[in-house]
Amino acid sequence: MEKLPAVVFPLHDPVGLMFPHLGDITPFLKQHFSTAFMGVTAITYGKCCHQVDRFLQDSFFQMLITPRNTQIGTQLRMLYQHAVSFSQPDQILHLCYPDRLACALQDKYQDQFLKDIMAIRPESTPIIFRRSPRAWNTHPRNYYEIESFLTTVSKRLFGRAIDFAWCHLAIQAFQLGQILSRVQRTDLSVVAEMITPIINVLHLQDVDWLAWEDPFIHSCDAETLKFARENSVEETKKRLAYVIPMVQVISEFAISR
Repeated sequence: MEKLPAVVFPLHDPVGLMFPHLGDITPFLKQHFSTAFMGVTAITYGKCCHQVDRFLQDSFFQMLITPRNTQIGTQLRMLYQHAVSFSQPDQILHLCYPDRLACALQDKYQDQFLKDIMAIRPESTPIIFRRSPRAWNTHPRNYYEIESFLTTVSKRLFGRAIDFAWCHLAIQAFQLGQILSRVQRTDLSVVAEMITPIINVLHLQDVDWLAWEDPFIHSCDAETLKFARENSVEETKKRLAYVIPMVQVISEFAISR
């Protein structure tokens, strides 16, 4: 019998928006994954302790509550190390985000998502599931323009359009452990830094199920929300704040090769 993969995701949700979605997708997770490693921020636990405790009582969820004031990159490194520590070396881990996971499992993309996830074998890891052109078309234009600069730089430097701001990475536990011993960034650019050691063995697959998740999660009209985000200077600044350090990471890596 094939060993089921495990899913790994952070949770920063002080307002409790994601907990109903997590409850809805738990049956799907239990059917298709062996374990869910969940990294909960201290402020989320403080504001939503009752919701978190319900998941803590379920042995399917292996939970790590990160200390208050821990930077996001450090939170991710702690969570990923936690998953490695409690997994067999050949365990396939799906590193992702809960909002995209909930959208993929509850929206029209469910069948394709499950098919793609179940098709992963050890020899096809590590693999980044990239946003397909159709998936990107659902996102606000400023999201695409800023993040696609990363793939443009990647294409110029490495000959491959790698999504260094990845949303979903499937990798074996021993591979992830080797990566974590080499990364140092404490901000979100750690996700780009994680890819540099595996750039020569990395697989890529475009998928539609990485469509923009916010309209589904917030239960609002997609075009209205998209228009607002495209015309928001704050949203543009938010994306520049993590993409610029990622460009620095991959540029320094290219120079050092």
